Amino acid sequence: MPDDNITKAEAIVQSDRRVTVRYVAKTIGVSYGSAETILTDALRMNKVSARWVPRMLTSEHKQNRVHISEELLERYRHDPAKFISQLVTQDETWIRI
Repeated sequence: MPDDNITKAEAIVQSDRRVTVRYVAKTIGVSYGSAETILTDALRMNKVSARWVPRMLTSEHKQNRVHISEELLERYRHDPAKFISQLVTQDETWIRI
């Protein structure tokens, strides 16, 4: 798979994470299957909630999650009732930085 096509596909997805595989294929001039392979295998992305996102977290992302989890656990241990009443959750979207 030419690196040029991979670079083009990545630029397209970075500019608009809601693009379709069909759009990427048409724009870079490859088949649907080739575009899908570029996105899923070469760029290691998944389509999540209508966005293309990287599959893997970096070591820094993982460490941040551990730190935040430890901090939240400590807050819970300090005052469980207050912690639960103030907790807000949400879905997440991963992005490549």
